[in-house]
Amino acid sequence: MVPNPIALVLADGPTLDALDTVRSARAVTGAVVVADATDRPWPALGDGVAVAPFDWHVPGALRTILDRMHGRWVLVLHAGEIVRVTDPAALAATPGGEAVLGVQVRKAWPGRLLLAGTAPATSIDRNAPPSGLTVERPNAAGRSGGMDEIDTSDATVGRVVAAMPVGMRNLGGLAAALEGGDLEAVETLQCHLEAVEERRLLDVVRGGRDVCWVEPDDEAEPLVSIRIATYHRPELIGKAIESCLRQTYERTEILVVGDHCTPETEAVVRSFRDPRLTFLDLPSRGIYPTEMMAKWRVAGSHPMNTAITLARGSWITACDDDDEFSDDHVEVLLAHAKAHRLEMVYSNALVEVEPDRFIEVGSVPLRCGEIAHGAVLYSLGLRYFRLSNTCWRNEMPADFHLWQRMERAGVRIGFLDRITYVNRLQTHRRTPAGTATP
Repeated sequence: MVPNPIALVLADGPTLDALDTVRSARAVTGAVVVADATDRPWPALGDGVAVAPFDWHVPGALRTILDRMHGRWVLVLHAGEIVRVTDPAALAATPGGEAVLGVQVRKAWPGRLLLAGTAPATSIDRNAPPSGLTVERPNAAGRSGGMDEIDTSDATVGRVVAAMPVGMRNLGGLAAALEGGDLEAVETLQCHLEAVEERRLLDVVRGGRDVCWVEPDDEAEPLVSIRIATYHRPELIGKAIESCLRQTYERTEILVVGDHCTPETEAVVRSFRDPRLTFLDLPSRGIYPTEMMAKWRVAGSHPMNTAITLARGSWITACDDDDEFSDDHVEVLLAHAKAHRLEMVYSNALVEVEPDRFIEVGSVPLRCGEIAHGAVLYSLGLRYFRLSNTCWRNEMPADFHLWQRMERAGVRIGFLDRITYVNRLQTHRRTPAGTATP
């Protein structure tokens, strides 16, 4: 083992990739220092590992960290990189202060990097780590090596990089996203690029006004579209539809879109003979991930987006096929939006946490888990916002992911401190006797 080697791990929070990297580095080096660009708490990592909050994405910050390091050599790793010793004897003979592996401090010439170590800087090939040691990045399509800083000396490049997500502000993070092997990086980059376009489209739709309403400001009773997406809820969807038909606000259309739903569910929907109700069953079901929680986060996004396309109203709200509106749901949410010139409005909801026991949810500002899907109404000027079927990669439910994107784009959002929605306990959590499942 090399005397006094140090591993410096550059992390954006205690992700699984970061923890794996810390463990592999601790097995090779005498000490590990984690430079964490977030303030999230880390689990106990054991002796020889220290976590220091430090935004290493800031230009020049990495040089500051390196100047504080004291060791024979320093190995710099990014979360997701695994270090392995292939030849201990060769590694032990590595000269002290040869280089910091994998971090570009300053551009030298094409194909080579000027790297800083604990001794004077040395120019080495980026793919030539110290003898006896390899660095792999198994979660990024087999990519190995370090996380080179993007040269931001050009003012335009600097502005673009500063606007990018934290994990994309270096060549390694950007490559991981573009190569497609790191799904979380892919999703982060995709969301960033979509956000740029969503902000631009909001300005286009507003057309110089303060709101993106599609109806004239003085229209007293714009048409409101109510969306219900369904697959297999024959025992509950009838109550959901009835709550939509009972609305005190009369100018509504109810769009029930089946995700290639079961015949039992279709029969219940078709039993309603109200002219306000339209039913469309899609010819094939949406494509969703197989893992249970990932699927739950995006299930139904296919028929929900179809309903947005079909909607004829000026405003849209959604009722899940196992939930219910209050009778005045549309009336009070629309009145609040109109009175305060809002583009999206949401309210409190009653959430059934076990059979016949409810809690009230609703928060300002928006917080995941504290806003019910059906407690929202928004202008169809925002119809270009679609529910994502890939946000499970960042462990985000599709509905909250949508609201968060609207918020970040600058949509005018307001809150009505009133219960307008009842979120029922999901069927699979009940037994036939009506008690919660284990």
